[in-house]
Amino acid sequence: MTMQKKLWNQFEWPSARLRSAAWGVLAATLAINAYGQSVIFTPPPIPAEPKSSEATSGTTTGDTNQVDSTGGATSVSAASGFQNRNPFQWGPIILHPHIGYGLSYGTGLPSQRGQASDSAINSVSAGFGMNLGKRWDLSYSAGASFYSDPKLKNNVDHSVTLHGHTSYEDWKFNLSQSVAITSDPMVQTSQQTDQQSYSTSLAVDYQISGDLSAALTAGQQLSSTSGFTNAVGSTTDWTLSGSLNYQLAPSLSAGLGAGWGYSKVAIGPDNTYEDVNLNLSWAFARKLSLSVNGGAQIRQFIGSGQSSLLSPTFGVTLNYHPFRFTAIYLTASRSIGASYFQSQVNVNTSVSVGLSQRLFKKYSLSLSGSYGLTEYQNSSSQAPPEITGRADTQTSFSVSVNRSFLKRGTASVFYSKSQNSSNSQGYHLNSNQAGLSLGYSY
Repeated sequence: MTMQKKLWNQFEWPSARLRSAAWGVLAATLAINAYGQSVIFTPPPIPAEPKSSEATSGTTTGDTNQVDSTGGATSVSAASGFQNRNPFQWGPIILHPHIGYGLSYGTGLPSQRGQASDSAINSVSAGFGMNLGKRWDLSYSAGASFYSDPKLKNNVDHSVTLHGHTSYEDWKFNLSQSVAITSDPMVQTSQQTDQQSYSTSLAVDYQISGDLSAALTAGQQLSSTSGFTNAVGSTTDWTLSGSLNYQLAPSLSAGLGAGWGYSKVAIGPDNTYEDVNLNLSWAFARKLSLSVNGGAQIRQFIGSGQSSLLSPTFGVTLNYHPFRFTAIYLTASRSIGASYFQSQVNVNTSVSVGLSQRLFKKYSLSLSGSYGLTEYQNSSSQAPPEITGRADTQTSFSVSVNRSFLKRGTASVFYSKSQNSSNSQGYHLNSNQAGLSLGYSY
């Protein structure tokens, strides 16, 4: 049998892992944007019992449906679906529906540049995760937000992801397609911002030897941003990256990576960029894991006459589980990315810390705090004067108390505070939010 026929047979309808959590109230807000930050806060999910080291370490399988710090999609093995006797199962197809409701009150929500609104927010969400056999996953979430202040428009956010994976001998293949459509108050634009994003990625991993592996990833992202002055409009990004990784010890690995990208921008000069980085991953006694990468990116602005931008980049992720139901994390990063505004790119530096603690079996406490610096760099002499030289510092803090009920239900009360200080007029932010949310997932 040829390699092509074997691959086709492995993409049949047998079982994969995916389950959608109930915290989809505003998850689509965060899914769309790699370089923006929504003002609206969503409480985190109740933490599950920590997974074994086999489940949380090792080679990435490409399953992208995982819980982030703000809630969203999660995953569960197909075996768990069978053990739980999911009533929404038809042969190899397993459906995991979820619904959610949130009620909160926020002050200082940006409705227009230089203007802030106080508003009650009612949020309703519904969606599903679906196992389409062993190798395909599909998830969808829709969240509607209703504001009491007419300066903020009611909106419905959508998020869809399709993911497939297969393997052949020492090769692994992953394919992902996602769509997100949102309209939420954003820190960077200081107002409600309409966004659409369509992302495609293909990843190939090859195990060269017992300790050496190689990875290659190609991606495309089409984005559209509108609803404010000097919006960049639509952008299309093509990326290609590769890495070599070596297992130095059972709990220690190192790698070298390089990448290339091209950004086609509707308003402003197109960009090309190249980056290189070194990475190191280490795990200790199933309680502590550390991942560090560092390198540099150089970005060219085609036909603008602007000098190339060279900047260091890095990323740090530290996870610590001192006790069974206690998790502490720290992340830090520096990256260069697209901007919402014409003829601009952003240099983003951030650090965040968090704590998750299970209390009395059914309760949990979540604490998080973050600090960020966003520097706006001109990509041409036609950059908007009010954005040229702009630099923002962001700080945020949140606390939530969560409780599980009826086995599959979750309830949360929360408080969050966000601040943004800018050297450009009209982009200051001081927002407080408090509320509750309910969710149920199967």
